[in-house]
Amino acid sequence: MQAATYTRYGGPEVVSINQVPRPVPGKDEVLIRVHASTVSAGDWRMRSLDVPSGLGLAARAFAGWTRPRKPVLGGDAAGIIVDKGTQVSSWEVGDAVVAYPGAALGGHAEYLSMPANGVMARKPACLSFVATAA
Repeated sequence: MQAATYTRYGGPEVVSINQVPRPVPGKDEVLIRVHASTVSAGDWRMRSLDVPSGLGLAARAFAGWTRPRKPVLGGDAAGIIVDKGTQVSSWEVGDAVVAYPGAALGGHAEYLSMPANGVMARKPACLSFVATAA
């Protein structure tokens, strides 16, 4: 699958579109085909490691000391569940959702795997995927 990835900290130029393995949902996870995501201030801070004074060491410990620990940014996504783990009963394949993987990131890819009990809600029928992600 394609994803917007980064392998070093810096400006927007460090982000590129690359092929990465498609995630496989675990027994308690759902796989979402991402239709829309946002680029938030959190994504910018993670990419650039431009954090408020005094938080640099903590940010590097969390994000990765010398390079990003998680190469795919994206703290939210809107899409359709295309697969689910064997223990997932609260969601069905075909459900349109808005998801917030939070610190796990991953919304800037074609597919996002996340816990079925994570922060996720059904997409309102009256909103597009773009509006839902926003």
